[in-house]
Amino acid sequence: MSSSQRATPSRTDSITVNAFTYEALVDGTNQRRSVYANISTNLGLGSTSDSIDRSENYRTVVDHLRAAASDKSATARDLGYDILNRCLALSHNIEAYSIRVRSFLKTPYIPSLDDRHLDIRLLYRSLTIGKSKVPIRSGPGNAPAMPTNLREHSRTQWKFSGILGVLPEERTTKQPIVLGITLRQEFQSMIPYSHQESRDHVPTQVMKPSTNDGFEYLLHEQLARYAERTSFFTVEALGANLADEAFAIADAKYPQNSITHVSIRIGKPTAFKDVGDAGVEIARARSDLGSPVDAQLPALNAQGKHRAIIALGGNTGDRISNIEAACQVMDSRGIKVVRTSSAYETEAMYVVNQEPFLNGACEVETTLGPIELLDELQAVEKSLGRSKVIDKGPRNIDLDILLYDNVLLESDRLNIPHKLMLEREFVLRPLCDLIPHESLPRPLSSTSFSEHLNSLPTASKPLSTITPLASTLPPLDTLNPARRTQIMAVLNLTPDSFSDGGVHSPTDLTSLSQTVKSHIAAGASILDIGGQSTRPGAADVGETEELQRIVPAIKLIRSMPEATKVAISVDTYRANVAAEAVKAGADIINDVSAGTMDPEMLSTAARTGKTVVLMHMRGTPETMTTLTDYPDGVVETVGRELLERVKAAEAAGIRKWRIILDPGIGFAKKQAQNLELLRRLDELREYEGLKGLPWLVGTSRKGFIGRITDVREPRERNWGTAAAVTAAVQGGADVVRVHDVEEMAKVVKMAEAIWRIQDET
Repeated sequence: MSSSQRATPSRTDSITVNAFTYEALVDGTNQRRSVYANISTNLGLGSTSDSIDRSENYRTVVDHLRAAASDKSATARDLGYDILNRCLALSHNIEAYSIRVRSFLKTPYIPSLDDRHLDIRLLYRSLTIGKSKVPIRSGPGNAPAMPTNLREHSRTQWKFSGILGVLPEERTTKQPIVLGITLRQEFQSMIPYSHQESRDHVPTQVMKPSTNDGFEYLLHEQLARYAERTSFFTVEALGANLADEAFAIADAKYPQNSITHVSIRIGKPTAFKDVGDAGVEIARARSDLGSPVDAQLPALNAQGKHRAIIALGGNTGDRISNIEAACQVMDSRGIKVVRTSSAYETEAMYVVNQEPFLNGACEVETTLGPIELLDELQAVEKSLGRSKVIDKGPRNIDLDILLYDNVLLESDRLNIPHKLMLEREFVLRPLCDLIPHESLPRPLSSTSFSEHLNSLPTASKPLSTITPLASTLPPLDTLNPARRTQIMAVLNLTPDSFSDGGVHSPTDLTSLSQTVKSHIAAGASILDIGGQSTRPGAADVGETEELQRIVPAIKLIRSMPEATKVAISVDTYRANVAAEAVKAGADIINDVSAGTMDPEMLSTAARTGKTVVLMHMRGTPETMTTLTDYPDGVVETVGRELLERVKAAEAAGIRKWRIILDPGIGFAKKQAQNLELLRRLDELREYEGLKGLPWLVGTSRKGFIGRITDVREPRERNWGTAAAVTAAVQGGADVVRVHDVEEMAKVVKMAEAIWRIQDET
């Protein structure tokens, strides 16, 4: 059953801390005190989420005890009240509370004749205080008497070693754990039984003999073995899962013995040096489990949807187009693709004599159950022409359910989680793009997917992300250490650009054609067409003028035979301009504002299905020079702010494999900040959430180069630009944006020979 579906427990849980000891000053004499605390509360949040943030466990209670005991001169009464107040502030879920403070002579554990005992109980928020020589019974004071038709079996000292906790040493080293199990079983009463009789003394003659003598011991043993295999973060989650498992085992293997209540106590005797024993007790009744039908499907999330992770793959035809078509069909069938991983090129497994695969993953929202979702995904495959000829052989599209909420499912048609997923890098790496810090549903594993990925043996050929540029061009393969750097040629059709304003006229198509041919011959694989200057203080020419400048140029380039293997990029921050440019033949949308200057840009770019460059900039070209404060450091801040834009792009429907990043050299940055970004570009590439995405770097002829080299005229800054381009290649740039194509293409070749391409000649 999912955590969100588990019913409110019918019986109260508890946290216990026994024999917390410390030295106190009592009547001028050092004495040893022991404190016994028992909280009756609802541990539902901690038990269902296995999150330390939602845990109210014994560690927190011990911290409160230590804080209260820091006043060595406090009387037992004051100490008790202090502990009580601290723990009441701990949670609003507390239903009952008992505290017992015992003072001893200095000689440890030898009580004197004048032992002082203080019992404090809070019963449903009603406080009573008293002194007594008789210790109170451990546990809530409101425990109901056992009904006459129940039999109770207890085993309180089943010891084993396991992984339990959040500290690093607790995740790697097994610790002693004490498991206490209490089962209540229905039986038929033969003689009257008084509710006032002791719960611990039930005459044997009132009990109907078990039809399977010894089943209690066998059930206890199986629960202990089950506990040994788990690796929870919180004691509450372990206890709750053991309680659920007890019902499941009893129903499956001992159906003739009707278990009605289960109580699980988890203790860690070595958790604290100053505590004798600490733990939690989780109590569950059969009514807490819900109906078998409800247990098959977890509750909907706040949006009324289930979350599933779908693996995407294929190795025939246009692989990226096939995967994107599958995502579009899923969306059209009501399976909303929330976001995707990057796309990874991988060698074929099992049947090796076939083309490499393109693999990825997507997170989807759906109202369908697991089997219904499987049916729909198979229908999507069929609609795209999927035909299975050879098992694990070539296929144009492959859609597999990896995870579905926290469901564990085994059937002839479907296994969730997907079998062998933890052994396959081509599954784990895309999964870690989406949910790196999550893990398999409990109790299978508490190890995160990123930890599983890092534990895999190193592959002979590392996987690389794939980012398409144009259908006629090879994609960017960002994680390939021997990759080529693409040259993006700047082609501004503006009269006021800082470097080449007025050089290229949108009306002189003959001259423009010659420039394009020259750039392509010199080594440009991308042509970046701009009709609106983004230099500081540039005037806004308006959408109409911008379109009149760029659309004829794009159509011209698309008609040129020499440009068939060149990608066209449109440099604009306007959504309508981007859409019209794509209609005219553009392959890439290069937005200096990453979608911040036009709220329709990201959704428009998503609808085009084209690759998008998201550049870091603050404000607008008119205001950016005043927004250069980076108190957390320029690398950290640029990484964080670009990650926000990536998330915004994903939310708008842009696939992650369609995103290129640009650190925005010269935009809202001072000279020292520009230099630091170039110097530490390799760190920016590793920023969490951005790893695997390609980077475009544009330094050509910019002002900071002129200031450093003392060159006023932008067109004469080629030597300084060459050094900056070299730094960009060393730092890992996939694309460099330049004006002087022929010269910078040679610089790139040399830089690649030093840092990337291994030439043995």
